[in-house]
Formats: sequence, structure tokens, C-alpha cells
Amino acid sequence: MEPRADDESSVERNPTRPIIALDLALALALAPLIGWLSTHGAPGSQLSSGSLLAVGIGVGALFLVAEWFPIDVELGEQGHTVAFTAVPLVVGLAFLPPLVVVGVRVGASLIVLGLIGRQGALKLGTNVLFHATQAAVAAAVFVPFVDGVPSSPRTWLIAGAAVLAAEAAGIVLVTTAISLSEGRFDAAYLDGILAGWAVLLPDAALGLLTAILLHQAPAAVVLTAIVGVALAAVVRSYARVTERYRVLEVLDSFTAALGRAVIDDRLHDELLSQLAERLHARSAWIQRPEALDRRLVRRDGHLIDEPLPGDLRPGDERDHRIIGSVRAGTALLLIGVDDRLGDVRAFDREDHRLFELLVAHASVALQNVGLLDRVRHEAAMSDLLATTDQLTGLPNRTRFLRDLDRAGTSGAVAVLVVGVDRFKEVNDTLGHQHGGELLCTVADQLDAHLRAASRSAPVTAIARLGGDQFAVRWDGITAEQAMARSRSLVAALSGGRRIAGVELDVALSGGLAWADSGGIDGIRLLRQADVAMHLAKADRRPVVAYEPDRDTANPARLAMAGRLRAAIEEGALTLHYQPQLDLRSDRVVGVEALVRWMPPDQQRPISPADFVDVAERTGLIHPLTRLVLRRAAAQAAAWQRQGLDLRMSVNLSARNLEDESLGRDLAAILAGEGVDPRTFEVQVTETSVMTDPTTAIATLQAIAQLGVSVSIDDFGTGHSSLAYLIRLPVHQLKVDRSFVMAMDRSDAGRAVVHAIVDLGRHLGLEVVAEGIETQAQLDLLAEVGCATGQGYLFARPLPATELVDWIERHHAAQAP
Repeated sequence: MEPRADDESSVERNPTRPIIALDLALALALAPLIGWLSTHGAPGSQLSSGSLLAVGIGVGALFLVAEWFPIDVELGEQGHTVAFTAVPLVVGLAFLPPLVVVGVRVGASLIVLGLIGRQGALKLGTNVLFHATQAAVAAAVFVPFVDGVPSSPRTWLIAGAAVLAAEAAGIVLVTTAISLSEGRFDAAYLDGILAGWAVLLPDAALGLLTAILLHQAPAAVVLTAIVGVALAAVVRSYARVTERYRVLEVLDSFTAALGRAVIDDRLHDELLSQLAERLHARSAWIQRPEALDRRLVRRDGHLIDEPLPGDLRPGDERDHRIIGSVRAGTALLLIGVDDRLGDVRAFDREDHRLFELLVAHASVALQNVGLLDRVRHEAAMSDLLATTDQLTGLPNRTRFLRDLDRAGTSGAVAVLVVGVDRFKEVNDTLGHQHGGELLCTVADQLDAHLRAASRSAPVTAIARLGGDQFAVRWDGITAEQAMARSRSLVAALSGGRRIAGVELDVALSGGLAWADSGGIDGIRLLRQADVAMHLAKADRRPVVAYEPDRDTANPARLAMAGRLRAAIEEGALTLHYQPQLDLRSDRVVGVEALVRWMPPDQQRPISPADFVDVAERTGLIHPLTRLVLRRAAAQAAAWQRQGLDLRMSVNLSARNLEDESLGRDLAAILAGEGVDPRTFEVQVTETSVMTDPTTAIATLQAIAQLGVSVSIDDFGTGHSSLAYLIRLPVHQLKVDRSFVMAMDRSDAGRAVVHAIVDLGRHLGLEVVAEGIETQAQLDLLAEVGCATGQGYLFARPLPATELVDWIERHHAAQAP
């Protein structure tokens, strides 16, 4: 294994002062060693002078052949040579004076490297010094312990140690030269020592065998020559096989790396990096397809754009450069590598063949880049068409949602949805073409307004969602800022527009949704803004912010519907009862049945306002009402059997009054439980009756004909008329709790309640006050003549068993 100072820091390419200083230091260190070796003569061998001369000539010839026909091996960025120099070195040390061995080694190096290789002076001097040092180190290890031919295992080990010490010295010297040239030390340079020793062991063994045979049977040396030639042939053949295998591995990894680079859109950088690495070149470059007078160069880990030298031609066979051509689309581009490093040689025929193979594969990758670029362009155009509103040219809902999901991961986001009021009327009156014209003017004004305001209120995205709806997104703003900008925008876009010769007064309504945390669900946020926009239309307000309490179709309610259906089917709902008292006698005369739902997986009950609203919107109100009617009727019958004479009151919704079969079902329920209809009462609100007065009146009349009483709940809070009140089969009016609570705070409150009581008295109707919470309210109700009441002053709604206990305690307390 033979190192040389011919690496990246090659003294010919980098004639730096550190290398010269190293040569001088080495010469000074070598001088005393040479002087010491000169004191030692020839070993005590028994060869004649003629034989010694023949041995000397043979050793020199072997050094020349070994140096002239090396087998190149590369380890990392270091260059090494398997030169079989251990054979002449061991033979020389066994028979010749050590100084002669050093001289023969130096002479062989001068002939091969200087006369034949024509190395420069500095490089030649450095290599000769290195080889002289190796020979001197080997002699220094061998001579003190072995006198003559190594004939015992001990002396064999000493000879092997001498050869290994010489190899280690050479690698250390080359590593030092590289480190001084580069200004840094890399421990990887020393990795070749162990590998070099492994190759040297058979080389040293062959040298020992040759020396022993020369001493004992000179004619048998021919046999070692045959073995040496065979060993060299085997090593060279193995080197070729491993080189071919290495080339296959290089092609495989090269192709895989380029494939990944094509996908990642960094092909040129990866291609040049791979070429430089695979060919151990200082730099790699390729002509730019968009500017043929320039090239991209990968040098020292950086990608550089520089002018293309005019003297570059494909097929340039210089030892420090390889140039070829590669096709990229319709262009034929120059490509090349410069300055081989980390090798014992310049670019050779094998490097040219590898370069051609790599460039051929690179051509395929470059063609794929062109194809991939076209595919990406077509995909981008398809995506643009698919995410652009064809009428207005704005982004559509798909792109808006996609961008909204990305923006929602980084912070606060506000979404405004605006809709054109009475747009359907414009479409129906002027036609869809002019309706589209109106939308385009709104889109243009929306875009212009947002661009004008972009300096102080940057807009991240706008879109047309479909129909008459548009959307705007702001990032990184507060809810207050979003509301202010939304109001300004809606005000700016509302106003007169002339469409199809008709002057239109166009108004817009906006819904605003805002979220301040990462991981925002874009679909949910946009839906919330849409809900708020419809609320703005209903409220006739310019902009409304999203309020969960007003969202009657949120996902939580949708989930609640499925659970409520199961609860109704399983009978998992219960009834609580709030007592109604005769305010004159303080006796309990009736109860109001109130439904309750306590899911087993929750710690608190669900508010009736929530699940009853869900039931009304999903159609579950009908089975829910029948469940309540059956439970209330069964409880009324049970109390009657216990001797409790209580009127049972049950609430009905507006949807119940649309059910023409309700009267028949109620009759069957009461009959089945054996309940006297005259002890049963249904409560309806004014609003529920006015939703569809004709159907509601018919349903209530069917119920009243059974003997069941009808009560108007929350009287005075709806928008009924006295005309409908007269037509209804009403037996009772219930004063809303808001009026009762206002009695002890204002004269107006007392006047309203007094008026309702008087109205009921004149119409022959019972009046019940609900929501009584204080003694003062009770006293005032007594003053205006209200006969019946209920509220927390008496009792909260209670389960049936607790209510019975409460009634017993209450009546006992009233007894004289």
C-alpha cells in the first residue's frame, strides 16, 4: 500500500508554503536517521559479492516494477496504491546495507515519478522524501534486531513490523500534507492505515519467503516470482471487479438521488453534487438552458451562476477536466467536471466511462423534469380553473376553504360572509343575466374596496361562495377590529346601482365569525359566518357576529337529536312537577308537568330549552309530547287513587298544534289511564297559536271538546289579537313571569298585571301568575285579585314523590 502526496492538496496544484515547510522539516528530521543508518553495513549474510550485486539489481528492478504498475485503491478522499513494494523492501533489508536500500528506493521513485510520470519539482520532491522516509523507518525498525535473513518467527514479526511501520509513516505524512494544505484536520484521513496493513501482510510474507529462499535455495526464487505475479494478477482482477460493482452501486444511488431531486424540484443542484462526489471532482457544472452563455457550477458546497468559458467543447480529454453534453428538452447542454481530487491520478479512461454513464442517466432525469414541469403546469392550471368562480373571476368556495384551513393553524382568523339582500327578486324580475351583472359589480367593488383599504387592513383572501354570497378573510386581527372592518365594508358596498336601465337600491348583510386559536376548522368557521349572515338578514342589521346561542343548527344540536331520539324510545326522560296554589286559601290546586333529561354520561341535566328546540326542528316533538302526555296522565291517575285531587297541566308546542291527530291521541291516553279529562289541562303560547291560527284553533277545539282545559301561557308577550283570543276555547290565562317580576319595581308592571287579571275576569277566564319569587309580589297579586299562582316562592319543580311530601308538609303547616 503506497500513499502519495497527490490528493486535494496536491503540491502541484497547491504549491503552498505549508507543504514546502513540511518538506524542509522532514528533510531535517530524516538527515540524522540517514546518518545513523550509514553506520550499519551489509547484514551478515553468506552471499558472495556478485550475488549481493545481483540482489541489489533485483531489488531495484522490483521497486521499479512495483512503482510503475500499481493497483489504484481509493479510501475516502485519500489516494493509495497497492504497489507490492514490501517484497523488495524486505529482501533489501535482509541482504543489503540499509543506506543502499534507501538509495535504491529513492532511485526507483525518481525514475518512475520523475522521468516517466514527469511530476513537477515540488510534487516529485515531496513524494521522494516520503518514500525515503518510509524506507528509513523500516530499516530503523529492522536493522537493530535482525542481522541477515529473518529465519525465525520472532524475526518474521520484526520484519512485518518494519513494513507496517513504513506504511503508517507514509499515511501520516500524506495526512499531514493534506491537513496543512487545507488548514484543517480530518481524522478520516487516517482510516486507511488499518486497510493498508491488511493488504501489506501477504506482501510482507512474500518478501520474507523470497529472502529465505535466496539464502537457502536461490533457484527457488523463481517460484516466488510466479506466486508474486499471480498475487498481483488476483489483486488487480479483484480491483476491477470491485470497481465494476462500485460503478453499479454509484449508478443505482445516482439514479435514485436524481429521481428524488426531480420530485423535489432541485435537480440541477443534486445532479452537480452527485457528479462531483462520484468522480471525486473539485467542481461540476452544467450550461444553463435559459441562458446558454452561462453555467451553474457546484463548487465547495455552493451552487454558483457564472459565465460559461468560451473554450469548452464536448470530448475535451484533458487530465483535469471531463466535458460532455446532455439533452434537456430540445436543448443540448454542455456538462462537465473539473480538477480530480482525492486520487493518485488525474481523470483516466475509467473516469471518462463513468462520466458518460452518469450523464446518460442525467439526460433521462432532465427529460423527466421537462415532462414533470408540464404536468405541474397543467395541474396548476386545472387547479386554478377548479378553484376560480367563472362569473366573477374571484376564488371560489373550494380555494377559500383550502386557504382558510392553512391560515387557521397560525393564529386569529376572521371570516365575513356577505349576501346581497333580495337578490332573488332581482333575478326573477330582470333575469339571470342581469342578476349575474349585479354580482359582478358587487365583486368588482368588493375587490376595489379591499385593495384601497389594504394598507391599514390587509386582506388575506376574498371569494365568491356561490349565489349572492361573498367571503372575506382577515388574519391576525381582534374581534373588535374585524367587526369595524366588516361594518365599513358592508356600508361601502351598499347603495344604488343601475342594472338593465333600472336603478336598484342594493343592500348587503354580513355575518362575522372569529376564532383566536390555532387548528381552526375552516368549514366550521365559514358555516358560523354563514349562519350569522342569515341572522343579519332576519334582523335587518348590516352585520351580525356569530352567537352560538342563536345557532339552531350547530353540530352539537345535530348530535343531540340522535341521543334525544334514543332517550325518547327508551323512556329515559322524566317529569318534574311545580305546584300551583290558590292564593286565597294557600292550598295546592294543580301542578304543571315539566320534562327533564339527565343523560347517564353527564353530571348535569340538559336544559329543556335546548332539547325541546331540537325536538321541534327535527320532528321529535311529536313522540316527545306523547311521552309527556302518557307520563303525566299515568301520574294524575296514581294521585287520584291516592286521594290527591290535582289538575295536571302539560305544555304543547306550535308543532303539536299542527298535528290533527293530537286530540284523538290525547283522548286515548286519558281513557287508557282512567283520568277524568276535566282534571287535565294543556298550555299553549300566543306565538304557537299565531303560527297557523286556523289549524291551531281546530286542534284546540278538538281537545276542548274532550273536556280538557286550554290555557294561554306567557300571555301578553306574543302578538295575538283579541279577535283570535275570543275564538279560542280558552279557560285560563297565565301571566308571564316578566310581568310578575316587574310588579314590585314599577307602577307600570302592576298596571299590566292588573289589566290582564281584569281582562280574564271579564272574559270569564281563570288567571294564573307564574314566576312568583317574593312575598311582595304575592301581596301585590292578591291586591289585584289574581286567584292562582306558582313560583319558586312556593316550590321548585319536584319529582312526583318529593312533590307529595312537600304538599303534605305545606298543608300541615296551613292547618289551624
